[in-house]
This record gives sequence, structure tokens and C-alpha cells, in this order.
Amino acid sequence: MLSRLQVMSVVVDPPLVRPGDIPTATAWIADPEDEGYELLLWTCTDFGEGCLEVLFDLEEWTHTPVVSNGTSQPWIPEVDTESVPAGYQVPVSVFALACAPGLCPEIARVRAGDGSVAEILADPGAFGMSLPIEGTSIVRRGLEVTSDANARENGNPDVTSRPFPTAYERVSTGSSVILLFVVSDETDMTSDGFATGGTMDSGSWSGHDLTFVWQAPNEPGLYDLWVTIEDGTGGSAVWRGTSQVE
Repeated sequence: MLSRLQVMSVVVDPPLVRPGDIPTATAWIADPEDEGYELLLWTCTDFGEGCLEVLFDLEEWTHTPVVSNGTSQPWIPEVDTESVPAGYQVPVSVFALACAPGLCPEIARVRAGDGSVAEILADPGAFGMSLPIEGTSIVRRGLEVTSDANARENGNPDVTSRPFPTAYERVSTGSSVILLFVVSDETDMTSDGFATGGTMDSGSWSGHDLTFVWQAPNEPGLYDLWVTIEDGTGGSAVWRGTSQVE
């Protein structure tokens, strides 16, 4: 059961950035206790010596987006396709950190333009280890940058919900709800299902069809349902629904 603050996913579109592409990064956050949170996004290009972004102004590679209903406004991270050598694809990480209000002072320092926080963000591994376990969640999503304008496009999976045998929006306590999706992608995909109440099974695939079964809780209330999908080549997608259990 999903019971605490969690960054569910970061969706980067497109996952492969070519010359002329304008990438966006969108974070999806679950806040089951509805206690509020602060969100920080930043990029990291690391060849073993820490994030190269530390050499640039903080505002060029960090962002504290506005969040509405668990989804951040899309951020356009700055990436440089021209400096990538021909024939190479440079990996860039996008990190998303959600913290309970006031728990992560680094977010306030970014908002204030405090450049000294750059050294902390430039070592995401050490920074993540230093965070409190409760009230924080950090997720990484990778994208790749190429100078080849003719590189094969790599998009995110297209997820379409099918008519559900049981209308998930309003269900009885303890009932079983089947969630059906069609996912358009040509690569092997993985998926996870989450709910803020009851239990969600591990899901099953049949070709492009994805099925989850949610066992609604025995307590009436409003519950969130989440499905996250990854295609193994950097692509990802998120579905979210809300159910009234009565």
C-alpha cells in the first residue's frame, strides 16, 4: 500500500534529445497523507567526477516547479546537443526530490539562488544518502543527448485506458476492480501498480495489453490508484485514477 510521500516517476519527453528537440521533464508525486511537500528538479551529466553542471550557474540546471494535483508543470532542462561528438549519445540524469515542507533546506537554498548548494547537488549519491528516510523521496530518470539530427526517434509509451469491467471511480468496500490498458510501444516494458488503500497485484501483460487487479479496502474513503510504465530505453508513462470506496 502506498502510505507515504513518494515521487512516482519522472517522465522525460523525448527520452532521446536530438538537435532541434525541446525536452521536458514532468514529475508525478503521491502524497497520501495530504501533508504537502516541496519539489526540486535538477540535471546531472556525470562521467565519474560528479555532475558537470556544477560549473554553470545554478538556475541553468535546477528548478523548483509548481505542482498541481500531484503533477509538476513541465520543466525544460538545458541540454547541449552541439557539443556531443558525432556517433555518441551522452547520458544525462534528471533527479526529482520531494520533501515534506521545511525538511530539506537545500530546496530553499536553490530558490534563494545560493550557489554554494551546487556542490551538494553535484553528488546525487551522497546527497540522497544524507536525506531523512521519512518525509523524502528521490527518483532519477535518464535521457540521452545526441548531435545526430537523423537519429531514430525514441518516444514515450502511449498508454490508453480501456473500458473497465468495473467502474473504478466508485466501488464497494472490499470489491475487486480490474484495470485494463493498451500500451503502444515496440520494446519490452515493465510496469508497477500502486494504491493508497487496499492492494494492487503485480499486473500482467498480453502483447500490448496490460491488466491490474485492485482489491479495494474495507474502509470507505477516497483513494488514489497509480500505474507506472517503463520501456527499457528511457521511455516512461504514468496513469493515475481516483476511486471513491463506499
